[in-house]
Amino acid sequence: MCTPPLPPGEIPLPPHSECFCARVLQVEKHWTEKSLEEMTERDWRIFREDFNISYKGTNTVLPMRNWEELNLPKEIRKVRGSGLHI
Repeated sequence: MCTPPLPPGEIPLPPHSECFCARVLQVEKHWTEKSLEEMTERDWRIFREDFNISYKGTNTVLPMRNWEELNLPKEIRKVRGSGLHI
């Protein structure tokens, strides 16, 4: 039986895995390669683990990943980019 070529980013499962419904395993991007919209709850958990961020409660605010995603006003970005420390 001939099997079609796998799409990029997918790897075949071992031959003994006939009991699984899916025949290919999707390789997921690292959180650093994802946009905010692509981030899943699992990505945020891994991000928090990577930077040792802990929190209490259930209604938590998502942490800031980088300065560009923060959407600061133009004036503040200008000062931040100038190397001036406030």
